[in-house]
Amino acid sequence: MKKTLMRVLGMVIVGGLPVTALLTNACSTIPADPDEDAGVCERRQVAFDAGDDAPSNCNHFFAQPCGIPDGVQGVLPAVNSGVCQFNTNDCTLLCGAPNYLTCLAVGPACEPDGNVLDLTRDSAAGPLIVECGSCVGIAGRRPGGLDEFVGAHSPNAVGAYFATCAYLEAASVHAFRILRRELVALGAPADLLEAATRAEADEVKHTCMTRKLARAHGGTPQRVRVKKNPNRSLEEIALENAVEGCVRETFGALLAMWQAEHATDAAIADAMKVIAVDETRHAAFSWAVAGWADEHLDEAARARVAAARDRAFAELEKEIAAEIHPDLIDRAGMPSARDQKRLLAEMKNGLSASWRGSLSAPSRGSVSFVRPKARRALSESPRTRVH
Repeated sequence: MKKTLMRVLGMVIVGGLPVTALLTNACSTIPADPDEDAGVCERRQVAFDAGDDAPSNCNHFFAQPCGIPDGVQGVLPAVNSGVCQFNTNDCTLLCGAPNYLTCLAVGPACEPDGNVLDLTRDSAAGPLIVECGSCVGIAGRRPGGLDEFVGAHSPNAVGAYFATCAYLEAASVHAFRILRRELVALGAPADLLEAATRAEADEVKHTCMTRKLARAHGGTPQRVRVKKNPNRSLEEIALENAVEGCVRETFGALLAMWQAEHATDAAIADAMKVIAVDETRHAAFSWAVAGWADEHLDEAARARVAAARDRAFAELEKEIAAEIHPDLIDRAGMPSARDQKRLLAEMKNGLSASWRGSLSAPSRGSVSFVRPKARRALSESPRTRVH
């Protein structure tokens, strides 16, 4: 499984990232609503219904009552249709804190060609709304019950990025711990349980590595809090795994491979070499869980899981549409928005070819991602209790 996934992801990276080069060992505050006398033009955080573009807990919306503030340099050329992104250097001015890595006009102010209308509170459509994002790239598996991320404290983009990564990697520790507990309750085969245990340990290592990088660049990670929830059904597990594992973690592994090859900061490149190997293994584990769950879900449930996976790909395509801060492209090796779009398309095509249509609703005849030994253990074990 891991070899297959490595081959698929490796073919996506232009020039290829030698697998042998990877096999090394290594261990904000949201601005408060302004007082009335603070000025009518002060930005304020607002609730915003983004519909299909609903943000993760890494994004916040701010109204600009008097339109585009003085000093804003302007918008970037539209990389993707309907994306109205301000220059990344303007995010502090628009969002009120340096930890935001992207800032986009949303709603009526954003025109299809990428231009931004300078709307004010007196406009018929209301004031300019800016979506401020503190998460870029994919780092870790997000568990249900994860507290809202209020932003990483850092004076620069690189520190903010790795502080955010450290937060998400720490959240992944909880995600794999919860998943293993639930797999045990469902009588999952031993190799899946062992893989979940190893993934949890990997995420502890990744948390330490990204925290170190964050602090080296002035960032301070936020503490992770996860609400305890009862065990989920097999379908609920499969739905989350389809989104967080089969789509997001698989793409995260690909991004880590790209960063390991392109980061100009040697410490970052070395860290990403280690993370890339681990995350590729985690992605393979996600597809193994998907295959095991597929064997025990009925046709309607499998269709719902496949639909969730398709939606996750569509949402990820929107998420990566925003351009990346130049420092993250250079020092941290992040691919540009254009490169990310290409990588995601090629990854999806590669997975489709390798797993023979597993990205659409599977049938009983679909390819299983569980090794034969695991399938035999599942069928023969008296501990199998899939509800």
